[in-house]
Amino acid sequence: MEAATETDSPIVTAAMMYARLGWYVVPVRGKVPSGGNGWPKQATRDPGEAACLFEDTPHDGVGVVLGERSNLIDLDCDNPEAEAVLQELFAGDVPNTPTFRSTKGLHRLFRWPDGLPASERGKAKFMCGALEVRIGGGERAAQTVFPPSGGREWVIPPDVARVAELPASVLAAIVARMTEQRRPQPLPAPSHAPTPTANGDDRLNVPRWLDRHQVTVLAVDRSPDGARRWFIQCPGIEAHTTKNAPRDCVVTQDAAGKLGGQCFHASCGMASWAALKAAIGPLEYADYHEPEPINADAVAAIVATADAPAVDDDDQQIDELGDNGDNLTDFPAECLAVPGLIEEIVGHTLATSLYEQPELALGGALALLGTITGRKVTDAFGTRTNVYVLGLGLSGVGKEQARKINKDLLLRSGGEKLIGSERIGSHAGIVTTIHETPASLMQLDEMGRLLETMKDPRKSPHLFNCITVLMQLYSSSSTLWKADAYADAKRVKTIDQPHLCIYGTATPDSFWHSLSTDNIAEGLIGRLLVFEGRGYELEMQEPHAEVPAAVTLDALRWWHDFRPGGNLGGEHPRPMVVPHTPEARERFLGHIRGINAKRKTETPLRAAVWSRSGEKVAKLALLRACSRARCQPETITFADVDWAVKLGNWLTRRLLVGCAEHVSENDVEARAKRVLGLLNGKGLTATQLCRKTQWLRKREREEIVNDLIGCGLVTTETIPGVTKHKIVLKRRLKR
Repeated sequence: MEAATETDSPIVTAAMMYARLGWYVVPVRGKVPSGGNGWPKQATRDPGEAACLFEDTPHDGVGVVLGERSNLIDLDCDNPEAEAVLQELFAGDVPNTPTFRSTKGLHRLFRWPDGLPASERGKAKFMCGALEVRIGGGERAAQTVFPPSGGREWVIPPDVARVAELPASVLAAIVARMTEQRRPQPLPAPSHAPTPTANGDDRLNVPRWLDRHQVTVLAVDRSPDGARRWFIQCPGIEAHTTKNAPRDCVVTQDAAGKLGGQCFHASCGMASWAALKAAIGPLEYADYHEPEPINADAVAAIVATADAPAVDDDDQQIDELGDNGDNLTDFPAECLAVPGLIEEIVGHTLATSLYEQPELALGGALALLGTITGRKVTDAFGTRTNVYVLGLGLSGVGKEQARKINKDLLLRSGGEKLIGSERIGSHAGIVTTIHETPASLMQLDEMGRLLETMKDPRKSPHLFNCITVLMQLYSSSSTLWKADAYADAKRVKTIDQPHLCIYGTATPDSFWHSLSTDNIAEGLIGRLLVFEGRGYELEMQEPHAEVPAAVTLDALRWWHDFRPGGNLGGEHPRPMVVPHTPEARERFLGHIRGINAKRKTETPLRAAVWSRSGEKVAKLALLRACSRARCQPETITFADVDWAVKLGNWLTRRLLVGCAEHVSENDVEARAKRVLGLLNGKGLTATQLCRKTQWLRKREREEIVNDLIGCGLVTTETIPGVTKHKIVLKRRLKR
């Protein structure tokens, strides 16, 4: 699928323009960001990222993040009184700063003031008389809906150079005239109080109750007398038609602990507290009582890794899929559509397969194209097309088909010499293979078992150094590489621009269990493009024993015959440089800047994986350009880079999710993750869990279960029985 362009819609065009100005943008519906509570993490100031974000997220407008991130504040005049306050502050001489008109009044943009008091920097907004000063900053992100959303239009066009400084005198006057932010009017007296528990305690923990039912809290209003109001995402939001609907649903608790609330939309049928409570979910004993004390150290260890994957990333530059872990369940369909040679190879692989595995076919095609273009093309950044691809699939679902097709295509097109070894005996064997054929494709089965052996020098010392050699070859594809040093200098192998491609296959369990914190930190895992195949739900098809298309074989032969650098191209190649278009270069550099910023906020292991994302994206973009052209491409386009960023980000996030679920720092954490893995699906009763964890002592099992419940990774459900109740443990789904 082609990437969104500025002509797709006025909203997308505006979002990309604001991003070019350095402002962070988010998609909105009405006035509410579409990303829920995680919207600040979705915001981006990269134009290409913005196009993808708006394409993938339902929206009817564009919001711009205020505060230090965009270096903006918004003086919002919703009425004549506010306009009068503004004119008074500026003594009637308001600067010609970028200004737009909404349905209520004018919004004027000024630069973020360094002199704002610390007490106000963490607020989303405050009032200066009738004038609303929208700031955002610190822990309270804020955004304003910009034109052309909802009929808004520019009075003074947006231009960073024209954004006026807020004069010190005006800032001082605003600070001096700050008043308490307006609050909603008190609601009618609550019509219902929660039923007291057996202990007589009717103090409900409302946040815990709302969280347990996965209700999104939009804002909390606290009164001096101790009463509180929770403005929530209404359970009946689909029935609402007004743009402010999410904030028109409220739960109240007075100082005595009594509950009340309602939704102010009669169409929802929740005009009473009883109806709203029923829509949210019933109250339970746990909502009134604090949980039992848990092992804090064990919880910290589990939460630090098991709850860390993609759903909590802070990155604004590359968070294209949002913060919802559900987005990582299915491979993005648009990434399977690669025009040209890759599409032909994938189609041939699927047509000849007993079970269709499009993700594995794509991985195999990338490895094949990376091999035949080896030492022949590069981009302006020195990127080469050598890739390490790993296909994960269950036994008997056809993960070997891509390997067979790759060999067959190379044999039919005259590229037999590019077929490398299918087993690794030692690191010296890898060196010998590349020395004989500098551009080679090694296709390895049971790669999980190989990685497991490589990580422990006590098991197979001759394989332990393979990881080092593989990483060095990966990074040395554009330069001269020298192998092990010997006393006899003639034995030292020198390779000019070694180009090793790998397509390995493994079962998911063998691969994930082969990982350790050491081989992740070293960087080999971060270099892998890991494609996950589909499971046993696939229907068997009748494969076609068809011959590859003549045009496909002709394209492969063209690459075999292509010799950049003249007669010495085979020994000392001078690859052709494929330039980026200006839009593609901007897209790629924006992604790299996002990666660099992300590494600073990540844990060392996650940073090690993200560090290789930019390099992989560059390789993928160059490969797509070669596939699209089917021979020497003229340029790397925006669409090439955009596809590469989407695919690279998705593969990286999936890899991090797998590492978080399976890689452990110690035995305690490993046991906890193993138990957590057993609780998928419908869950297990205590008896069933005991049978499946006979390798645990009773006390260990109880401690692990309590810790998992305590940190929110596991929930309990009571099922009534004839003689006794049954408690079922379930893995909590990510929201």
